[in-house]
Amino acid sequence: MVQNTFHLSVRYKDFEYSATGDREFIGEQEKIIQSYLHEMMNPEEFIDINTKGSELLMSNSTVINVQDEYPQFTKTKIQKFIESLPINSEWQYTLAMGYYITHVEGNKTFTAKLLRKRFRDSRHTVPNNIHFSVNNCVKKGYFQEDTTSLDSSNQRNFSLTDEGNSYIRSLENDEVMIHIDKEKALPSIELSYFNLDENPDPRLLERVEDQALSILYIFSKEFNEPHLTAKQVYNILCEYFTTEHTEKVIQLALSRSRPLVRKVKDQGHMCYYLTKSGIAHIETILGDQLSS
Repeated sequence: MVQNTFHLSVRYKDFEYSATGDREFIGEQEKIIQSYLHEMMNPEEFIDINTKGSELLMSNSTVINVQDEYPQFTKTKIQKFIESLPINSEWQYTLAMGYYITHVEGNKTFTAKLLRKRFRDSRHTVPNNIHFSVNNCVKKGYFQEDTTSLDSSNQRNFSLTDEGNSYIRSLENDEVMIHIDKEKALPSIELSYFNLDENPDPRLLERVEDQALSILYIFSKEFNEPHLTAKQVYNILCEYFTTEHTEKVIQLALSRSRPLVRKVKDQGHMCYYLTKSGIAHIETILGDQLSS
């Protein structure tokens, strides 16, 4: 028996959301989306999502699209490119889209609107606030604003910097050069910000390798910091999770975790980041934790 697959996509102003799954899963997502729309929209704008309809319009600006039998498309060129990179943060995906627009499509500048469109083309979830992701890339020195021109809609134009080019190219070459000051201690963070209800809890993991990898996963996902030194991983485990392991043990655990991690050299400091297989490994552990 073939199980039907359904696709739900919602767009309202800067808010975008999409989900794919069976009817029960999509039904759960509908309730969540309706609660968001209730908060964002005026009562006269809001209408219930109709799971049997194919497309509904709200005030000419909202599209809710629910499709039966979500088609299995052939992967696009941009989708293959994005999936080839060991990235998992919104700003990294945004940077990769800008790199693709610049070097594959040959456009020297791009807008947030064009980046959002490329997210859809790659069938990757669009950031809830694409402008935040763009500004994040600007702050890191990977995008720069082109103040000499605006597009036809008076939107800001951005271009890729040399640092942005080097970052993506180094990912393709399995080596990353970053510009984070590893001499400074990480800022103090409340344990609640680790969001352990939705992330792997190192205290529940038996293997020291998995404990170390879980820290890389959490900091990449929650704090947009995908690269940490072994010392930083050790300090985090000590401060928040009272590990009994020494710094040397943590360093060895990370070193022998390849190919789940890769090494990153930054200003003389050896850092580590999760590869795609490393992310998949931790998310499998996470799934087991959440189901237990």
